[in-house]
Amino acid sequence: MGQGLFLKPLSSWRLTLRNLVISVLVFLFVGCSSTPKDPFLWLEDIEGEKALTWVEAQNEKSLAELSTTSTFESDQQQAYRILSAKDRLVQGELRRGYFYNFWQDEKHVRGLWRRQKESSFRAGKTRWQVLIDVDKLSEREKENWVFKGSTCYKPNPNSCLIRLSRGGKDASVYREFDVIKKQFVKGGFVSPEGKFSFQWLGPQQLLAGIYLNPAEQTASGYPRVVRRWTRGQAVESAEVVFQGQSTDVGVWPYVSFEGEPFVVQATSFFEAKLWELSGSTARQVPIPLSSEFKGVVDGQLIFQLRKSFEHKGQKFVPGTLLSADLKKSVQSKALERVRMLFTPGASQAIADVEITPSQVFVNYLEDVRGRLVRFSWAGERWAAKPMVLPKDGSFSLVAVTEYSEDVAFTYSSYLQPDRQYFLDASSDHPQKVAELPQRFSAKGLVVEQAFAVGADGVKIPYTLIGKKEVIEGGPSPTVLYSYGGFEVPLEPKYLSVTGKLWVEQGGVFVVANIRGGGEYGPTWHQAALKENRQKAYDDFFAVSEDLIRRKVTTPSQLGAYGGSNGGLLMGVAMTQRPDLYKAIVCAVPLLDMFRFNQLLAGASWVGEYGDPANSSERKALLAYSPYHNLDEDKDYPKTFFVTSTKDDRVHPGHARKMVAKLEDMGKPYLYFENTEGGHAASANQKQQAKLIALRYSYFKKQLGLGDDQPKQAKP
Repeated sequence: MGQGLFLKPLSSWRLTLRNLVISVLVFLFVGCSSTPKDPFLWLEDIEGEKALTWVEAQNEKSLAELSTTSTFESDQQQAYRILSAKDRLVQGELRRGYFYNFWQDEKHVRGLWRRQKESSFRAGKTRWQVLIDVDKLSEREKENWVFKGSTCYKPNPNSCLIRLSRGGKDASVYREFDVIKKQFVKGGFVSPEGKFSFQWLGPQQLLAGIYLNPAEQTASGYPRVVRRWTRGQAVESAEVVFQGQSTDVGVWPYVSFEGEPFVVQATSFFEAKLWELSGSTARQVPIPLSSEFKGVVDGQLIFQLRKSFEHKGQKFVPGTLLSADLKKSVQSKALERVRMLFTPGASQAIADVEITPSQVFVNYLEDVRGRLVRFSWAGERWAAKPMVLPKDGSFSLVAVTEYSEDVAFTYSSYLQPDRQYFLDASSDHPQKVAELPQRFSAKGLVVEQAFAVGADGVKIPYTLIGKKEVIEGGPSPTVLYSYGGFEVPLEPKYLSVTGKLWVEQGGVFVVANIRGGGEYGPTWHQAALKENRQKAYDDFFAVSEDLIRRKVTTPSQLGAYGGSNGGLLMGVAMTQRPDLYKAIVCAVPLLDMFRFNQLLAGASWVGEYGDPANSSERKALLAYSPYHNLDEDKDYPKTFFVTSTKDDRVHPGHARKMVAKLEDMGKPYLYFENTEGGHAASANQKQQAKLIALRYSYFKKQLGLGDDQPKQAKP
């Protein structure tokens, strides 16, 4: 069973006392509406002078320790060479005969938005036309712009909205750009800064999910209002065509290939209502509340189930991909002509669904290994065409758009560099366009999938990557990575930098596919929701213990790494099972689970973690909230916390307060906060290379790989 609140065995009298204390805390926290007094709330002032002075001091301390290791400089240089290599694969979007790409390198730190003809891309040629030089734009406008993408008018993608972020935040400014003239449109669409969403209704009109004041925001910080915005019109004067509730996560516009406007009203993170707009009238589309809308193909509404669903006597399991006749379903207010595209088996799960005007591409997993199949509508049913491709890795559908039936995708595995394929709409045989060169030596390396047994008997898959003699030869420095949340699967991806800085040098890298993720579909995810969250953490501990039992590693050689929701996992690992880990990297984490829903986008994640205002869910949050479960009587691994000042998704206050509390208790830690970069914690390749080098300098030093500390003696 999991360790729960207790980190190691306690004597009976201490256990009794501890239970008494916990009972009092539960009464105080659950029985009262207020949270316990927090002496470190001042660190939630993101740009406050006092808080930033504290951050600067913490950064100096950590950099002094980690940037002076024997491998830091070489690791940083090697990471940057890999990240900025000129021969890396070019990925982007297909739009009306052109391939669009965003590119960063040593000369273009902020990047270039560029395009070339599709024929040149397919031929492997490089005839790029630069559209926006973000470095020059930032210098000219004296702004710290980070390019976040583009949204173009489908019939004529020469008119685009460019999304620019200050410092990498989610909140962005949208500005209209003319691709032919290579300049921003004078008198064109320009938005204020915010977490908005736009779709083109026509060459002169947008469907805008936008807020202009706090009353038009949801509690999660997203729009609850959709407007029809015409060129030349002040956005304040734009007609409101839909209003959601302040309790929604947000509302987002969608326009189909045929130009039909819709609104997705996310009532929670995992539930949404779909509305079809006709003028100023919104008609609800009758798909299940818990399903996920994927788009419209040939008049067929495409949606995926999160829960079991029965329709006219036919039962569908969670994870099934279905279609229904859109017009008939809206008219009758009930789903009509429901057809199944794909239903997952016990070891399968859909990882991604992408659509073109007349095709549906399904990227699914078979025991966490990728498969790819495409469907086309044959009038009464869907015709499936599986693709004959490698089966030991995973696929990424990187250029599937409304502009073309042609698609581009990549394949990779832990040891196989990315291969780029192009599939012509008229062909059943994908054409390999390019392949990434090896970034590390794979000689003698093996990939092994294994299964640990969870606390409740469920088998938990994990994958080891390392030198065969290292894995088989006894305990070695090992880094265990996981996420375990929001139905996100961890698929096999080429390790590139990790392979170079860790695996090639004799370390073992392990990926744990714990519950809460999407490796086996919605059921795998829902097993660890809200009050059942501890199952995800117990799964992680089970994998850790299995690695130790098999003598792959020891607690003094085992490190753990995770970010965002994975950062929460690291906080729990640190506070619940410090006996298992010598090193933990906790990146952009949630850690204060009583205030998470009050900080930035946190309210949108109540569907995942639970609501602190709900007594039973609050009790479950109390049981694992890392910030509230720190104990000055316990010894913790010297954890390395990483966050970003510009992260406007997960508040940097989580990591700041955790570190301040550790410091107050006299516990060891390291902390680094990048002053820009958003939730990715880095805004460009140089910053990313530095963070990676800091991470592996830390792991090498803590776990004994390299020259900074002797390797642990093998028993």
